[in-house]
Amino acid sequence: MMFNYSVASDAEQIRSAMARETVPSQCCPVNAIANEKDQAKTKLLPLHPNIVIMPGYFVDQTPYLSGGADAYPAALPSRLHEGGFGRNSTMFLVMKKYSMTLREFLEENDISMATRCVLFTQLLEGVQHLHQHAISHRDMKSDNILVDVSNGKDQPWLAICDFGCCLMESEHGFQIPYTTGEVSKGGNSALMAPEIKCANPGKHSVLDYSKADLWAAGALAYEIFGLENPFYGKEHKLDSRTYQEKDLPKLPDEVPLLVKDLVYSMLKRDSSKRPTPTLAATIMQLHLWGAVYLESIRSLPKQSIKHLKWWLEQFVVQTMCQLVFPNSVASVELWLKHTFLCRITLQDLLLVCEDQQ
Repeated sequence: MMFNYSVASDAEQIRSAMARETVPSQCCPVNAIANEKDQAKTKLLPLHPNIVIMPGYFVDQTPYLSGGADAYPAALPSRLHEGGFGRNSTMFLVMKKYSMTLREFLEENDISMATRCVLFTQLLEGVQHLHQHAISHRDMKSDNILVDVSNGKDQPWLAICDFGCCLMESEHGFQIPYTTGEVSKGGNSALMAPEIKCANPGKHSVLDYSKADLWAAGALAYEIFGLENPFYGKEHKLDSRTYQEKDLPKLPDEVPLLVKDLVYSMLKRDSSKRPTPTLAATIMQLHLWGAVYLESIRSLPKQSIKHLKWWLEQFVVQTMCQLVFPNSVASVELWLKHTFLCRITLQDLLLVCEDQQ
């Protein structure tokens, strides 16, 4: 149930005002028909394992739920709670129920480095999917990422949620004019990429979000790998506006060198020096499943294409066998492999060759 403080209790107005929240939805609302203008500006994000599952949404009267007066009194309408500021109607998102947030999962569980790498890969696959469909989340933080642990803590299924601040309807793509300070930069200021936080409004100024989510994912890597986030943690308080790359805390020794290098590259101040979301996700996928291949292209760069073809053939056959005879315990890893093979191109793999050489 969304909290509605300002939008009139009209289904069309509520749906239009909260359109961003419904980006992952797989259908239109059951109690309203979108007009042509709303259809043109509302983008539906194709299904992806690492984006929250949202079968649909609807608008209805705000109900009085048990404990609501204690948990969110201000969000209730005055007809239900004296002193409430909420409206009589609001939007409801129909979502899969997840076990906990990423922050809670990391705080409550002692997990292996292999599991942490799988989590980070899932996060990057989610960011890659958003980028592929010209959507920037703009509020990437561990409280806005959910985890399903129904298969156990060693098989966490990660899903990005809470799209209320996302950029998804701009005619300019990832770049939007920043002519006035009234233009919203997005959500959590602490995890805004340098190019966003440092931008000043002006006649020719723009906000470029093409690699902003990737930068935020790099900051979240510290939490995933067992440290406090340096941009809002207590021990290391860095400001994305002023930090220098040399100020970034070192990741734990247990984190593989390839992963460390990737995280540091994602946190480059100059966005042009960061990898693309596709390259970052591909590097992590190859780290998980193609370590032999990565080692071969480092030691024998001239044989990269030959080793690439050999490894890819073996990987496809292995994954196809797992799909035909699935093991439910390995479902998260199998979905990751499936996601990887569905989107990968030869050019993507060749870019990794260049990057590793």
